Amino acid sequence: MASATDRSSPSAADISLTCPLCEQHYKKPKVLSCLHSFCQPCLDKQLQKEPGIVLTCDVCEQETSLPSQGLSGLPDDFVARNMLENILLSSANIVCTTCTSKSAAVSRCMECASYICPNCVSAHNWMLCFQNHHVVPLEELQGKAGRSALQRPVFCTTHQGEPLKFYCNTCQVPICKECTVLDHAITSHSYVYLTDQNVAVGNGLRTLVEQSKEKVDSLKKKQASLQDSAAQVEKQGEEVIQQINETIADLKTVLEQCKEELVEELNDWMAGKQEALNRLQSHIQDTVDRINHGCTFTENLLRQGSHVEILSLQGQVETQLQSLLTFNPQHKAEIQFVVNSDLLELIEKGSVGSLKSEELKAEASSSGDASPNDNENSPSRGSSYCSESGFSDGSGGGKSGSKVKGEVGSGGAESAPELPPKGAGRLPFEKTRTFSIHDTPEEIIIPPQDDSDVDGEGVERRTGSKSRIPDDRRQTFILKDSNQVDDLIPVVGDNNGNRYTTNSPRGSFRGGRGASPNPDLPPRPPPRAPTGMQKKPHYQNGGYNKAHHYSHSAPMSLEYQLGGYGQSPGLFNQTGGVVVSSYGDMYVADQGNHRIQVFDSRGNFKFQFGREGKFDGCLVYPNHLSITPDGNIAVNDPGNRRVQIFAPNGDYLGKFSVAHIKGVKDIAVSHEGQVLVLDHNAKCVHVFNQHGNLLQKLDLYKQLRLPTCVATMWTGDIIVADRNPHSIKIFDRRGNFLKQIPVKGFGYSPVRLCVDAQGNIVALHHSYGYFHITVFRPDGSTLVTSQGMKKMFYDFDMTPDGHPVVTTTDEHTVLYFSQLVRTGSKDNNLQL
Repeated sequence: MASATDRSSPSAADISLTCPLCEQHYKKPKVLSCLHSFCQPCLDKQLQKEPGIVLTCDVCEQETSLPSQGLSGLPDDFVARNMLENILLSSANIVCTTCTSKSAAVSRCMECASYICPNCVSAHNWMLCFQNHHVVPLEELQGKAGRSALQRPVFCTTHQGEPLKFYCNTCQVPICKECTVLDHAITSHSYVYLTDQNVAVGNGLRTLVEQSKEKVDSLKKKQASLQDSAAQVEKQGEEVIQQINETIADLKTVLEQCKEELVEELNDWMAGKQEALNRLQSHIQDTVDRINHGCTFTENLLRQGSHVEILSLQGQVETQLQSLLTFNPQHKAEIQFVVNSDLLELIEKGSVGSLKSEELKAEASSSGDASPNDNENSPSRGSSYCSESGFSDGSGGGKSGSKVKGEVGSGGAESAPELPPKGAGRLPFEKTRTFSIHDTPEEIIIPPQDDSDVDGEGVERRTGSKSRIPDDRRQTFILKDSNQVDDLIPVVGDNNGNRYTTNSPRGSFRGGRGASPNPDLPPRPPPRAPTGMQKKPHYQNGGYNKAHHYSHSAPMSLEYQLGGYGQSPGLFNQTGGVVVSSYGDMYVADQGNHRIQVFDSRGNFKFQFGREGKFDGCLVYPNHLSITPDGNIAVNDPGNRRVQIFAPNGDYLGKFSVAHIKGVKDIAVSHEGQVLVLDHNAKCVHVFNQHGNLLQKLDLYKQLRLPTCVATMWTGDIIVADRNPHSIKIFDRRGNFLKQIPVKGFGYSPVRLCVDAQGNIVALHHSYGYFHITVFRPDGSTLVTSQGMKKMFYDFDMTPDGHPVVTTTDEHTVLYFSQLVRTGSKDNNLQL
């Protein structure tokens, strides 16, 4: 049994007494298999909306199968329930919960778990049915010792009203006295008193918590090593490109096209490998968070729970933590260019060389890391995160039907561990595939979805059975890489039969643009690179910057970049959101330095405002930015859970709290000056005025799945980026769904949004480590898509004259590009 010292009141950081669904104190708190707790009435409402026998956790999306008794069969959160009892005991107005008189309570019956008035106290003293009930005065309970002993009895779910007193070692569950006679007879079952078993179970759970904490340390070390692996991929990729160039230098006439193919496939591998490393790092962090939560829950249970409560939750806690302990990610990122020793002699046979790489995996340890109970007889751990072959390396094997051969493991020691399922939020798994260009019976080439295998220039696309390499040279080279599971990077297709992997946005924040374009703006002078900034040349196709089969693509010409890592003015410690005023001034959130920096249209530093703190005008990790119709700057201040308004010169104007919104993902300001806050947890948009008064709440739960960004159009319509499915969804100002713009033909997730000076919708999205900017007309048709650039972006905005301004996370810089769309001309002609 937990001691009185163990049950001392924990801090609010240790135990949350608020239901994540209703945001009120728990009412009959129930624990799901992931160890997150919710009110039973809230879970009942959720089941009414989505009937079934499986509940999906609103916090972590893990699924829980309902017992035969329904919600009432789920275990209670004893720790939270007892804490709420202590809070109620501190209240000055405790009424009788036994009778209907609503009189003030003076005592508590420990057997009834009810507060009773003087009349009910008399009834307990004289009535035979209350003969053995223990009545304790409130004054005694309100003492420290009384609070420690304040617990409700735990009754048997099979024999109603019978308290749990024994523990069946055969079935490993607490049982009552009636169970020992009927269902757990001593002739076939071994049972002991709960107090005798509690010590052994408590020690076992403490050992499991220690193992879980050690697992967290191990996972964090591997997570840190992924950063070095990403740099290694980059370095090795450059070395292989050099080897490729040297090898085929004397074969220009015959092998020039082979050179381009090798470089193209290598870039796809490098980009995919970088993406896979990012995915695996995110997966590790997710597992770390779930282990930390499990440890915190278990420690609170051991410290606050009674022996009955601990034993009741023992199996569920062990199942969750032991399943997480089996997660053991592995990663390798090596590639080499293998040159044929008889290259010149074999050139007519098409054997130039090949690329070989190791796999990136996350698998269960076979050397003792896994739990000894993790065998075929162990209880089910739920659906697996990954298929039999482990985790994808993210490359996707290049394009479908291309000359890429994927070799897939067959399970065994390479099998990935089963983890609790993420639920309906997951995209469907793709089956493992093998692609080959060898003319052998094992060749598998995915055909295109239509007959458009020839482009406008009469060149055959690399899909289906078509190839740009002549038939007699289709065995010129082999690029080998593996694509074990596409579950980390879901695979989608376009209308041409090409297949791409998509990227999941990783926390980028974005505010819509509220200020209307100023038609009277003077012509903007040509930008120049400020002192100390590097002038960047025009990015050409090839190398790391190449288009991915866009029919209308424009080059990305970088005019200048500013910033870098540091604390001095003009430098950044993790760039955040960016907005551009109607006069071309750029406001950039400097998250790590807790400030907003302002630059003119030429990139020259002007001033900064904000400093770390909780007072008015102070900021803690500012990220989202948006601009009001009168030019003021709205700043999301997540460290203080509020939105602050600043004048264009940085003077503090006002603030309002958003602490009641649990999942603030983005902010935007409409042309009427209303502040929109996107809540990605509740899938809704909160609309405030600039004084913080809530005007309306738009419930978009039925239309949105994974919203990432919000912005507003000139008409007042609201646009939201949703990455499942990959689309841009448009609503009117009342929240009525109007239409959806699919990201058709690209297969990339729209991550950040804004509306340019011509009313076009502009989306910033990325895949394979490249980012692209796509401009959609208001009717949803595509105007232009930029060629890709290998950067990790955070946010972007468009200047009044159509220049994209992008903040990057990998270099702490702000990039200023040339126009994608000419302004002031008919139909926004492309700037090519």
